[in-house]
Amino acid sequence: MKRQLTEKVEEGVVKKSKKYMSVNKLSECCSQFLSNKKNANVLIDLLNQLQIPTETPVECVTAVENVFIEILKRKDITKSDEDNISEAECQYKEWLRDCYEDAWIKLALCLQKGTSECKLQALNSMFQLLSNEAKFPLTQEKKKKRKKNFFPINRLKVILESLSLSSNLSTDLSKRFSEFLCYKDVVGNLWLSLESLLKDMCQQQPSDKRVWNILLLLSGLPKLKKGSDNVFCDIKNGVPEDKVVRTAVNSVWKLLAPWHYSSRTHQLLLVVLVEHMMPRMDCAIYLTDYFMDCLNRDECEISMLALQGVFNLIIKHNIEYPNIYGKLYQLFSVETLKAKYKTRLFALADEFLRSTHLPLTLVAAFAKRFSRLLLVASPPDMLILLTFIANLLIRHPNLKFLCHNPNGKDVDDDVYNESERDPVKSGASQSQLWEVKLLQQHSCERVAKLARSISDDLPSVEYQLEPLLDLTWQKMIKRDIKNVSKKIPQIAEKFEDKPLSNKMEEARQKEFKILFSEISKLFVF
Repeated sequence: MKRQLTEKVEEGVVKKSKKYMSVNKLSECCSQFLSNKKNANVLIDLLNQLQIPTETPVECVTAVENVFIEILKRKDITKSDEDNISEAECQYKEWLRDCYEDAWIKLALCLQKGTSECKLQALNSMFQLLSNEAKFPLTQEKKKKRKKNFFPINRLKVILESLSLSSNLSTDLSKRFSEFLCYKDVVGNLWLSLESLLKDMCQQQPSDKRVWNILLLLSGLPKLKKGSDNVFCDIKNGVPEDKVVRTAVNSVWKLLAPWHYSSRTHQLLLVVLVEHMMPRMDCAIYLTDYFMDCLNRDECEISMLALQGVFNLIIKHNIEYPNIYGKLYQLFSVETLKAKYKTRLFALADEFLRSTHLPLTLVAAFAKRFSRLLLVASPPDMLILLTFIANLLIRHPNLKFLCHNPNGKDVDDDVYNESERDPVKSGASQSQLWEVKLLQQHSCERVAKLARSISDDLPSVEYQLEPLLDLTWQKMIKRDIKNVSKKIPQIAEKFEDKPLSNKMEEARQKEFKILFSEISKLFVF
């Protein structure tokens, strides 16, 4: 783009409100222009409908899209080395190309500054134009010189730039963008476009908001899967080679890494790095030092996400991290239960502690740590922690003594030192899980039942942890109320010998008492 988007935004905002064409008028103008070159000025009228991005109606964006798609299909703006046309025809093509470039600038501004509906339509229109430009390139080379691959990376870069500059990147807009990321050619060229965009941005530290927008878009990428051949642009070899993509991803990370981020943006960066960049990198092992630094930070959320990166490096690249279990142990605190990414930590801990060859003193420390957290956890978290404890005891039957440890102290004399950073030295193996016993009479029946099973009737098969990771208060209440409704008897049938009014009244009161009794068990007073 010859003109900067930011400059055009200021130009568009100061213009006064204008009158817009009706849908019928827009349709008429499109037909007039496409039917006769003498109506060329009608195209200017259509483009002027996009002059003020903050007020542009959706119908105007659609009209411009339809006109230029038809122009591309008819190859009215395609330059060819084999063309034998008059000077007037050549000038007309040049003029159409200028209008096409102007349309992209105006659509980019609509995507950046328009209303919510206008942004969604502008995004869709820009991708449709991109697809058609790939099929009908602006320049037609001779067959001997023709490239096998043509994907309009520069257009995808404009889309990324506009979205990154958006003051309000809504959920609907980012979700709509992610729908295009199911195509292999879009994803591959996305990294190439992003590399170019970040190089332009590296002149100075970009705003935290802009980086957040870019990371938010990348977080919508699907998990890397082999064999997915869906393409958005129906052209041959439109997907860049894997080697080229990996090189671009490495470059993107090198450009992102040196910048300073707020805590919120840093968390999202780690999510994108672990889930979407590491699988596409050549040598992810070079991230070891970065993850180590993040893991040793005092911020709970940052350490949690970095731990996932370390775990991936341990599994896939066989790196060794000193005292990794000690660091995992330290991450489980009261703050963990309030953390946004706590479910990731629980899932990782389950993987780390799955081995049956871990030292008993280490496993006992984790069981006791989870047990102590039960005192401050909410019922949904209690179910997760109790499930963890139960599974640890099932994997390590020799630890069942923690439930009935004759040498274990009571609450006041518990030898367990929760402030000890080394789990082996915490004294957990000389303690007992009295915290679990406290929950055997909990008002939430699911919690009480699970706590009783740990002490009295531990099964031989592990409990499923994954279904509990996204459990919330709302889901618990909804499920329990549904179960209660199944238990309520048809009380009215028991009062056949009584007057109808008495039957209904007594049934209503009885039903209310049962329902209230069951629901009250869900709450801790």
